[in-house]
Amino acid sequence: MINEEKFEETYEIFDKETVVEIIDLFIKEYDSRIDKITLHLDSVNFSELQKCAHAFKGVISNFETECKAYEEISEIENQCRDLMMSNRNLDEKAAKELAEQLSKIFVSFKKNSKQILNQLKEMRMKYTT
Repeated sequence: MINEEKFEETYEIFDKETVVEIIDLFIKEYDSRIDKITLHLDSVNFSELQKCAHAFKGVISNFETECKAYEEISEIENQCRDLMMSNRNLDEKAAKELAEQLSKIFVSFKKNSKQILNQLKEMRMKYTT
């Protein structure tokens, strides 16, 4: 969950319209980001998965970095990055096992990031009134 006090401190230098734009961007891109990660998990494309996880992590960090969703997307990114950096080629079985492991983390991430999404929708109202 987002620490609203920290959020307000972080964004107090911005006008309300800018804060709404930042929130709206997260809301608008949320489903697309989830879909891309799902696609790369399903196709066992760890390179693209790492890129998408990294980007999503960056977006979440705009709001809160001390939350479960941030930890989970970081874990997905780190495991993919470590695999890419090791230059290991996984056989099909090992690749599918890793994809299944990451999918379990992703299921939890979706639940936790949805909480952030819903909280941002509520917080948005404070900046539009």
